[in-house]
Amino acid sequence: MASNNHTKICKKCNQPVPTISGSHGKYCSLICRLWAKIEIGQQKECWEWKGAKDRLDYGRFSINRKMYGAHRTIYGICYGEIPYNLEVCHKCDNPSCCNPSHLFLATHADNMKDMVKKNRQAHNNPCFQEGEKHPRSSLTNTDVEIIKLKLKQGFSQTMLSQIFNVGIHTIHYIKTGRTWKHI
Repeated sequence: MASNNHTKICKKCNQPVPTISGSHGKYCSLICRLWAKIEIGQQKECWEWKGAKDRLDYGRFSINRKMYGAHRTIYGICYGEIPYNLEVCHKCDNPSCCNPSHLFLATHADNMKDMVKKNRQAHNNPCFQEGEKHPRSSLTNTDVEIIKLKLKQGFSQTMLSQIFNVGIHTIHYIKTGRTWKHI
C-alpha cells in the first residue's frame, strides 16, 4: 500500500491528525492541543501557559469560538468534572500556571479569603490601579486637574483630547466622573 504523504502529524504526540471539519489540523486531539501550549517543567515548578491570556494573566483558549480557562480545563482533564459551585485555584498564586499539582478546588468565599490572606486583592494588582498608577495610563494626576479646570472654563472635549493626545472618550469619562474620580 502506498503511504499518504498528505497525512498531518500531531505536533505534540506525533500521531496522525484526523481530518475533521473545523479542526486546526495541527494536533490529534484537544488534549494534545492544550498540552502543547504549556511549558512543562519539574513537578514542583509552575507550568506556564504559553497561549493567549486575559488581562489578569489567566490562560485562555477557544473551542468553536467559545472561550475557556486553561487552568480549569487542565484541572478537569486531570481530576474530573468541576462542581458548579467550586472554583479552580492556584496554590502558587500564578494565574498562568497549569501544573495540575498546583491546582485545587475551593468555594468563592474560600478563594477570596485566600486572596486577602496573601494580600493579592485588587488594590495590589496593577490592572486595578487607578489614575496615574495604572500601567497603561498616559495622563498624570496633574493633567487631569488641568483637564477638569479647562472643561469648567469652556474648552471643548475635542480640543482637550487633541492637546493631551488621548481619545475623546477619555476626556468625556473624566468630565462625567466615570474615571479619575479620585481627582
